[in-house]
Amino acid sequence: MMELLGSGAEAEKALGLALVYEAVAEEGLGQRERASWSWNLAAQVYPGFREIPDTLVGEPVNALRERTHECLPNAASEGAGPGIPEPPRVRMKPKPGYTAGASKLEIEGQLVVRMIVGADGRPRCPVVLQSLPAPSLTVQVLESVYKWEFEPASINGTAVDAFYHLTTDFRGRR
Repeated sequence: MMELLGSGAEAEKALGLALVYEAVAEEGLGQRERASWSWNLAAQVYPGFREIPDTLVGEPVNALRERTHECLPNAASEGAGPGIPEPPRVRMKPKPGYTAGASKLEIEGQLVVRMIVGADGRPRCPVVLQSLPAPSLTVQVLESVYKWEFEPASINGTAVDAFYHLTTDFRGRR
């Protein structure tokens, strides 16, 4: 359903709200990592979601709000000692599709994202630095990135959290 959205403020709001409800549902089901990912996507697509009253989204939203500190590299990573970090490397990356709405509107652009790759090799806390004109396409790319597998960054052979920057160009994918 959401892949048919085009661009503009109403599309951003509809997609952002859908992501908030997805995050709340996942949190309620105990899918903490997935819930945090959806919560962060909602913040990127529609920052106004923070104004939604708790009564509309329920108790799980409090746990999501409390975990915002998780979007910083883990301080425990500093236990690896001094040294030059080896950056994270992608092991597997499924390619995102081109959403129907973006294709119909012939949306093109560049997406720039900063995220954390955890010491476990999982991406988390995406921050969109430059979005695509269609929010549905931005979310489609980030949903694909959620499935990526990384070799984590390391210092002196110890896996550590690290920032990772991703730039993706969408041109003529129809």
